[in-house]
Amino acid sequence: MKQFLAILWGGNAGLAREEVKALLETYGSKGQLMEISPRLVLGEASSIAADAVLRRAACVRHAGLVVGRVDGEIFADLSGYDLDGFKVLDLTGSSLQSRIGDWVRTRWGGRVDLDSPATVLVVLRTQQGILLVAESFVEKRFWHRKMGRPYVRIGALHPQLARCMVNLARAKENFWFFDPFSGSSAITVEAALVGALSISSDLDYEACKGGMLNAAASDVEICSVNADAFHQFLRDGSVASLATDPPFGRLSSTHRLPRDKLFSDVVKMMGRLLMPNAGFSVLIPQGIDLASLPWKENGLKVLAVIPMRAHRSFTRYVIRGEKATCASDASLKEENGEGP
Repeated sequence: MKQFLAILWGGNAGLAREEVKALLETYGSKGQLMEISPRLVLGEASSIAADAVLRRAACVRHAGLVVGRVDGEIFADLSGYDLDGFKVLDLTGSSLQSRIGDWVRTRWGGRVDLDSPATVLVVLRTQQGILLVAESFVEKRFWHRKMGRPYVRIGALHPQLARCMVNLARAKENFWFFDPFSGSSAITVEAALVGALSISSDLDYEACKGGMLNAAASDVEICSVNADAFHQFLRDGSVASLATDPPFGRLSSTHRLPRDKLFSDVVKMMGRLLMPNAGFSVLIPQGIDLASLPWKENGLKVLAVIPMRAHRSFTRYVIRGEKATCASDASLKEENGEGP
């Protein structure tokens, strides 16, 4: 088990904490998170799970493994980190930046690079003392993908939120992921970027073509199918994770269904397609009675409801959950390798 620390993104700390929990679950770690402050969590997890948080998390400002402590002397092991270009981020208010920087240069032969560091060393004060956290820099390029999309559709999710949705759904490398209301495929592209086998569908043929263009621009492959979400081409119980942003509002096609009926049908569809223990995340607008949706009747368990303020007068809710596991469905797990 490795001890890691995550400094949460300022936009929505609740969403960021839930994303970290989901990533730990994705890689089989039940390590507990300890909240040090509203935007700082410390946890223990397997090396694989901790690495996933560092590499994949969208709503985490900084994340890294705890590599040492500052207690009079500096005790830290920085072997394995690229120090030919590092910077120190001191969050203690104790002016430790220069001291630690000098120690890294002297002890490890490091070179300071404030503009494009390969490794960021974060120093912070916790109940466990002053910790030194090493973060290998990972360029996730959310802004680049947003600006570089060949196809843009009104209401398309920002790649950062799309990645968070993928992580909340517990998408995993080489397992089937599905977005039934893909639009411009922002979510599906992010799933492909983390290594999932990504399938999307949309009723709009032009959106399907545009989604393929966006995938190509991000140098990933997805399967985009022009199909009605409620008349699916996938086998029941074949999807390992699902994340989606169903249509709502005047500018979206809602299959001429009242919104309550639409989202009820979305829940039924997820229950049908997901395999046991599969994860899901779905965006639902305010005005929908979340408690009245048929989660339990369709074998779904809601793990978290996270409010996300869209603007001053409108809130959306990110629902994170999983398909229940039952003995009678055990055979479905064996079918995952065959694909939908």
